[in-house]
Amino acid sequence: MSRVLREVSLGTLPRLVAFGSEPGLLGEAEGLAGSAAAEAYERGRQAGIEEGLAVAARRAEALAGPVADALQTGIAELRGLQEARRAELLEMAVEIARAATGHEVASDGDRLLEDVRAALQAVDDTTLVVSAHPDDCPTLQAGLEGRLAPTQGVSVVPDAALRPGEARIRGPWALVDVTADATWAAIREALGLFERA
Repeated sequence: MSRVLREVSLGTLPRLVAFGSEPGLLGEAEGLAGSAAAEAYERGRQAGIEEGLAVAARRAEALAGPVADALQTGIAELRGLQEARRAELLEMAVEIARAATGHEVASDGDRLLEDVRAALQAVDDTTLVVSAHPDDCPTLQAGLEGRLAPTQGVSVVPDAALRPGEARIRGPWALVDVTADATWAAIREALGLFERA
């Protein structure tokens, strides 16, 4: 007897012989294959991320050296420019002080003696009083003794209201102010900067 297929029958499902006759085995096999594929995908993804990070780190390291060198060079140039600018400003300040006062500003006691001598030579009065900070009086007295015209009588008196390095010269017809305020006023005048009222 031979069998001939005459009709398609949908009622009977084909069986896979390799997995046995239970229908749930096919789902388990698909699940195992899917989880293995997912694990393999995740391992590949992790390996790709790690490799990409390593490449990025190598590139960043390769770029960091020249960038750091460029930054150091720029900082050094900026410092050089600042030093040059500072030197220019100091030179300009000295020129302003020289133009305003006729000499460079100095902080030693001899500067006050020099300024007072110059002022006394410019004043025609005969009886003059030099007021100075108490610490400057001995220097002025010693420096002025015997160096003035015989007709010019000068006395040195202490004035605690004046700062060290400052003096005022008063006579019947003259008043000379050798103070920091007078120096700054001369500087402002030389620059054309007048105080606002």
